[in-house]
Amino acid sequence: MNDYIMCVRNIISNKSIVNLMSNSLGEKEDRKFGDEPSESIHFLTVPKGWDIAVDFKQEDSISWFKRVIADMETFEDENGVKHGNILLHIHGYNTDQKKLIKKHRQLKKSLKDKFKGIVVSFDWPSKGDPFNYKEDQEDAAESALFIINGLKELTTFNKIYADYNIKIHLLAHSTGAYIVKEAFKDANEFWNVDQIIFIGADIPASSKEPFAFYRYCNRVTNYYSSYDWALTFSEVIEWFSDLIYPYKDSRRAGKDGLDLDSSPNIVNIDCSDYFDKSYTPKKQKQRMNDDNEVIGSVSHSWYIGDDLFTQDMYLTMMNSDNYFDDTRKITPIRRKFILNTSKV
Repeated sequence: MNDYIMCVRNIISNKSIVNLMSNSLGEKEDRKFGDEPSESIHFLTVPKGWDIAVDFKQEDSISWFKRVIADMETFEDENGVKHGNILLHIHGYNTDQKKLIKKHRQLKKSLKDKFKGIVVSFDWPSKGDPFNYKEDQEDAAESALFIINGLKELTTFNKIYADYNIKIHLLAHSTGAYIVKEAFKDANEFWNVDQIIFIGADIPASSKEPFAFYRYCNRVTNYYSSYDWALTFSEVIEWFSDLIYPYKDSRRAGKDGLDLDSSPNIVNIDCSDYFDKSYTPKKQKQRMNDDNEVIGSVSHSWYIGDDLFTQDMYLTMMNSDNYFDDTRKITPIRRKFILNTSKV
C-alpha cells in the first residue's frame, strides 16, 4: 500500500551542469524538500518502500483524498453512507524526513491488524537537529495553520461526496502537540475532529485560558511519563522563560499530565510505571531484533511501536470506553488512568 503524506516543507532547487550525452553538456535540476515552511500543502503519494521525494505524485487535495479513501476499508450503514477513519500523525522536533517516513511506517505496521482506517502523516520542517529546538518551534508555529487547512480540505471532500462520512483523529508527538495547540488557537470556524491523542506532548500542563483545541474534538487523551527526559530539557527552557513571562507554566503535559480541571473531555494516561518496568535494555534490544526499534530518544519516543500503547490508542479511536480492562487501571482521580503493568 502507498504511504500518504501532507508535507509543508519548502522545495529547493539546485541546477547543475551535467554531461547528458557523450559530447554535449546540459543543465539538470535537482529538487528536494527543504527545512523551511512551504507556502502550501504538498499532497504526496509515496510508493511502498520508497523515501519521500519531490518527484513523487503530487495531486490536488480532492484527487489525493479520493486516492486515500480508495485504500481505506470502510463500512456502509443502512442509508448507504460509507464510514471510515483517518489517523493524522504529527511528528515532533528533531525529525527529518527519513525519520518521519520510518515512524509513519512503524505506526502503520503496529496498527495493521486492528485499525481499518488510513494513517496519514503531517510532515512539517523540523531540521532533525537536537540543538535546533527553538527554531524548530518557530517553524512549527508557522506550520500550524496548515493543519486547519487540511481539515478544511477533508470537510470539503465530505460535503462534495455526501455518501462518505470520514472521521479524523490526530496523533501528535512532542512538538506536534504544540502545532495542534497553535492551529486551533487561530481557528475561526468549527472544524471538528473526533479524537486528539497526545504522546510526550511538549505543551504546558495548564493555561490561564483553556486551550482552544478542547472545543474542536470529542476527547483529548494525553499519554505521559515522568521519565521523559527530553521534556525535562524542555521544562528547563520554559523555566527560564518563566522568569520573563511569569504567567507561563513550565510543566509539560507529556511529563506531568494535563490539568484535568481545564476541560471535561480530557483523559490522562500515566505511563510512568509501565515505562520504568518495561523498557529495560532487554526490551529495547527485542524491539530492535523485531525490526521495531524506538526511533529517537527512548524515554520520549517509545510509544509508537509499543503493543500495549497501540492497543489502548486503538480503543480510544474506536470510543470503546467499556473495553479498556486489559490496557488501563483506574485511579481514585476521575479521568486519570494508569497504563497497565500487570503483564510486563
